[in-house]
Amino acid sequence: MRDALKMAGLFPAGLLTAGVLYPLLHEAGHAAVAAAVGARVVSVEYFPLPNVLCDVGSVGAAGQVLIGLGGMVAPVGFAVLIAMIFRNRHFWLWYAGVLLKGISVMAACIGAAAIVMFRCGMPLAHEDFTRVMELWPEGWILCLTATVLMAAALVLDLRNGHPIRICLKYFGG
Repeated sequence: MRDALKMAGLFPAGLLTAGVLYPLLHEAGHAAVAAAVGARVVSVEYFPLPNVLCDVGSVGAAGQVLIGLGGMVAPVGFAVLIAMIFRNRHFWLWYAGVLLKGISVMAACIGAAAIVMFRCGMPLAHEDFTRVMELWPEGWILCLTATVLMAAALVLDLRNGHPIRICLKYFGG
């Protein structure tokens, strides 16, 4: 019965991570980089759709590109940090880190698709990489390569971390 209760927590923990934690980290990444490059963060919205509004009037194109990329880097960094710290100690925090990595892989795939679609003349509206490509079209190969490498590194990290084995051990398997 105890394992069934633990297992019942997987879905709400996943929903909380995907619906609250990842978007929060993503937007916080944009806001932190914006502040670091000298942009003024005008507003941070979480509902109904997460977004950060910045006054980038005094920030050049390079700074704006970094702001756009900050949304992807923050969740990945946080996920790796959580996984390193809590791997063998706190299952639910470790699990959140694993989920963040998985979501980050999906986000990287969407980002890579956005870069390719931008290059093909079919930009994805409201996608961070579309904005990055509008500001820095010549950086497409670097952005695409970095995004694919990040996704591959996360997939390898997930595979090498043996999340199924750890989950089975936690649930008494």
